[in-house]
Amino acid sequence: MRRLVVVGLDPGATVGFAVLGLDGVLLKLGSLKGSPIEEIISQVIQIGVPVVVGTDKASLPAFVEKFASCTGARAISPKKDMRISEKGQLLGGQVKGNSHERDALASAAYAYKRSRLLIEKLTRAAFGIQDEAVKERAFIRVLRDEGINIANELRGELALKLPKPEPRLRERHITKPNPIKLLRQEFALLKAQNTRLAEECERLKLIVQNKEKSSTSNVDHIVGKHVAEKNEQISLLKARIQGLESTLQRQQREIVAGIRFVSGFGQDKVLIKLLPNLNWETYRRLGPALHIKEGDVILADSLENWSQKAIDEIRIKVGCILYRQRPSKFPPGGFVFLNLSDVGAEEFSMFALVDKARLSSAMAKHSVLNNIVEEYKKRFNQ
Repeated sequence: MRRLVVVGLDPGATVGFAVLGLDGVLLKLGSLKGSPIEEIISQVIQIGVPVVVGTDKASLPAFVEKFASCTGARAISPKKDMRISEKGQLLGGQVKGNSHERDALASAAYAYKRSRLLIEKLTRAAFGIQDEAVKERAFIRVLRDEGINIANELRGELALKLPKPEPRLRERHITKPNPIKLLRQEFALLKAQNTRLAEECERLKLIVQNKEKSSTSNVDHIVGKHVAEKNEQISLLKARIQGLESTLQRQQREIVAGIRFVSGFGQDKVLIKLLPNLNWETYRRLGPALHIKEGDVILADSLENWSQKAIDEIRIKVGCILYRQRPSKFPPGGFVFLNLSDVGAEEFSMFALVDKARLSSAMAKHSVLNNIVEEYKKRFNQ
């Protein structure tokens, strides 16, 4: 069973991140300045599979939402912004790292505290199950969506268990993940989380309505202090509802975009893999996850930041590179460079889809133009 982890994030110009195991032990604590979310994700998945991500803010930051969306982890936030004293209690008086790292560690500790009972129930329910793959799938699904029944999930996994394949077939199976299959799994999980959030919203709305009625009908019989406390509870619940509804709407948009993206993938489409730049560190981190293979086409957000080591590695497999903005000078390597606007693309997460015919046409025009230039050079040199 792969290591499953709880993550805490402190977004900002400098991003703090903390990674805990399911036993609550700190596995990694760090901070990165001016780094994209892909870099944070890369740092985390090198340690384990994120199932829960926490923050110290009541209103879920966009960075944390995006992390949860990209990894499938369940986001956990407190009812109101955590005070310094509360963070100190969660950390048990330990002083580790800088302020960003301490906030991230407090966020991870809070998310772990909220999930600990569920982790213990899962551990007890899975006791005696020998198949590590079955346990892993059950742990991931239940921890990412706490509305799933533990016993039913384990029974379902055991019922679906297939006979062990031959060793040769097993090697073939674990070579590299299919990105489209991973996206489909992510959308299925997103739908389940969406349904749970909608149910939670309705439940909280009923609680607010009942509290408002109670406050109105019994106001003459309740001490002013109690009325103020009840009104504060109502305000907190309303804020929680607004936050859930906002998350619900965002997830609904992501589901629609994701379904449109996956349903559009066919023989007339080409799957494009996205890289922020052609720097070696970026390629080293993201290349294995994207499974860049021979014949692939990639889209680079920037062609200004590149290294010869990355170019040498990429040109073995990739012949065509799309770009968003024309650089002052194209990197070497003999690639076919095409402007993204010439082929169009529908992007989702770290992938994009382009029309195969349109891409082939653009590449053909590029080849014709190159031939004309080469012919002109020959004549000029003569």
